[in-house]
This record gives sequence, structure tokens and C-alpha cells, in this order.
Amino acid sequence: LVATSAGGTVAGEDRSFRTAASKPDAETGWISDLTSASATLDGVVDPHGASTQYFFEYGETEAFGRTTPLASAGAGTEPVTVQAALSGLRPRTTYHFRLVATNESGTGFGDDHPFATPGAGPSASTREVDPEAVSATGAGVAAWVNPSGATTSVTFEYGSTTAYGGVKKTPDLAANAGPTQVTTSLTGLAPATTYHLRVAATNAAGTNYGRDVTFTTRHRPPTATTKPAGSLATTQATLNGTANAQGLPGTAWFEFGTTTDYGSMTPEQPLAPWTTTTTVSAQAAPLLPGTTYHARLVVETDEGRVRGADVTFVTPR
Repeated sequence: LVATSAGGTVAGEDRSFRTAASKPDAETGWISDLTSASATLDGVVDPHGASTQYFFEYGETEAFGRTTPLASAGAGTEPVTVQAALSGLRPRTTYHFRLVATNESGTGFGDDHPFATPGAGPSASTREVDPEAVSATGAGVAAWVNPSGATTSVTFEYGSTTAYGGVKKTPDLAANAGPTQVTTSLTGLAPATTYHLRVAATNAAGTNYGRDVTFTTRHRPPTATTKPAGSLATTQATLNGTANAQGLPGTAWFEFGTTTDYGSMTPEQPLAPWTTTTTVSAQAAPLLPGTTYHARLVVETDEGRVRGADVTFVTPR
């Protein structure tokens, strides 16, 4: 504390205090190296700058009942990937697991994720689909498969319901391949649609399936087409175009100027979240008489910004 008056300034003694840390975030991840008796559990912990420990709860019911050994997630300020190995599991059994992280400020819990151990035959574990690997019409997918000593065929089943319907086969795995991450790309998907996905592994001993996971394809990028200008006057013109927001709210405007650097723009106007092509017009003013102008339409949604082709027009004198 500092106090001042005509008689001078004095300062109180220095004191210190420390703000509390946030409790950690815990995000349950995926299963890898899955066999009939073992598995590796993965997840992500954000310590939020405080010394944090984590463990996985797991068991045959949503009450869990068993835990992995306590381990350190550090004291960083960025999310870190953590994992723990399980052994002694029962074949052909459904297990539940979740990640738990704790520090001085509290405890964070991940979601419950179930998985099933395989019996005889290959093991299969579907990976969560990385949102960064998803486009409007395609997705990169992955799974862990263990051939368990026999040549194994691997297919990804996908569709808008758990009846799937779509199948993408990948190259067979050799009998001695061991636990292998299998990846492929799905194409021809419908935009803005939620898909179900699972992996199937088949060999002479039978077929086993990974768990069902879902992902949603993105909307298509918007479209913008610049049309010829109309209603030309000495100091103004009507700029025209067509736009498609592809199912997302958007905005549209025109850039115009005497060069392709443009320099001027019309006011932004909203676009409804339709999937049909819409006419867009705006007045460009003030313009110079007898001058060649360049113009183009610009459309923007959450999927990005696109620009129509450049068109030119000449104002009358």
C-alpha cells in the first residue's frame, strides 16, 4: 500500500499472494494394442500449470472398480498425451474405462468409453476420427489390428446408421505382422452428415469388430460467381453475382476499383444458410465517368472465404 500527501509519500510492507491453479482437464482417448487379455489406454491431460497426477478407472460395468497405477502428467500449461497398459483382461468381454486427473485445485474426469476384448481370432480397435482429417466429402480413418498369427483381411464399414452399408477394404495383414495401425481414406461422402464407422478384421479363426465411432463431414465451401455489371451510370453501377452458402450462414460483398487491387467494397450483406444459388447485387459508388473498373464477388462462411472471377465495366461519360 502507498499513501501520499503534501507531507510526502510512504509505502507499506511488501506482501505476496498466489492465485489458485485450475483443476486439470481429462479427455478419455482410445484403445490400442488390444488383445483378448490386454490393452493400452490413451488420453489427454491438461495440468493447467499445476503438478498433476492421473490414472485410468476401468471395469466390466460403468462403476469401473479397478484403477491403473497413479502416474505424473507434469505441471505444464499445454495438454499432454498419457497412457497406461492393462493386462489380465477376459476374452470376449465389454469393459468401460475413463481418465481421471487430479491436482491441488481439484479432479477432472474424462468420459466413459467402452471397449470389447476379442476372443479367438484377430483383434480390432477402431480409432476416433481426427476432425482435421475430415472434409465435406471424405475422411481419413484408422484402426489398430492384430492378426494373432493368421493372415487377416481388414475392412472399414461406414454409413449414416449402425447398419453401415459402405465398405472400404485395405491390404491384408501378414500372419506375423503383430499389432498394426491400418489407415485408409473414405471418399464420396455426403457433406454435413454424421457417419458411423467400425473396423472388421477377419481370418481363419473368425471375425472381430472394433467399436462404433462417429464423425461428421464438413459443409462444402461457399461458391461465388461474378456476373456482368448493370445499370451503368456516370458515377455508379450495379454489381451482380450469384452465391451459394452451402447450408451455413454467410456474408457477401463486392470488391471494386480501377485495378485488380480493387480498394473499395460494398457493404456486407447476409446470406441465408441455404444450399441453393442466390442472386447478389449491390451499388458501387461513387465512380468516375468514362473509367474502366474491375469488380468481383466475395462470399464468406465458417468454411472459408471465396472470390468470384474478376469482371470489368466502363462507366459512361
